[in-house]
Amino acid sequence: MIFSRLLPLFALALSFSFVSVAKPIAEAGVVKRAGPDVAAVLTSLKAKSDSVLSQINALVDSGNANSGNVDPLFEMVVDAFDDANAALSKQKGEVSTPNAGPTKAEVAAVIAPIVVDIAKTMEKAPVSAIFVLDLAMKDFLSTVEVNVGGTLAVLAGLLSNRGFLLVYVGLRRVAILLGLA
Repeated sequence: MIFSRLLPLFALALSFSFVSVAKPIAEAGVVKRAGPDVAAVLTSLKAKSDSVLSQINALVDSGNANSGNVDPLFEMVVDAFDDANAALSKQKGEVSTPNAGPTKAEVAAVIAPIVVDIAKTMEKAPVSAIFVLDLAMKDFLSTVEVNVGGTLAVLAGLLSNRGFLLVYVGLRRVAILLGLA
């Protein structure tokens, strides 16, 4: 009598264990990874930022730098980060083949010199739009992390000796995001 009541419960538990152990069928070779457009976006950002930063550095070196002529140039840097952020935001969640785009180390190696160059220029130039630039860079780096997971950890390693500089020039949100402050 007890056996007749326990047998259905045992069969029910056994059927649930088979369902929970079953492996879903996944398509082989499909991995969420950055597409080739990430490299194009980063190359464009690097070119735009290098162009504008060279103009700012020329103004500083000539002694003609003031907030009136430097701030519009830093706004161009902010626009470059906003454009790159918008381009990368369109790619969120896209699935591509495993060899489609750059690795997190390659992405971090492109971004690190951009961040360092901006910080070095900000150290020399009078900037009043620090908050806006800091926010734009933080948003961009967050979007990069969504597209190419693990990039921020590699970038933090590359910028570990520049954490104080980032905080000193006012890029506190970037330093906090990278774990450097």
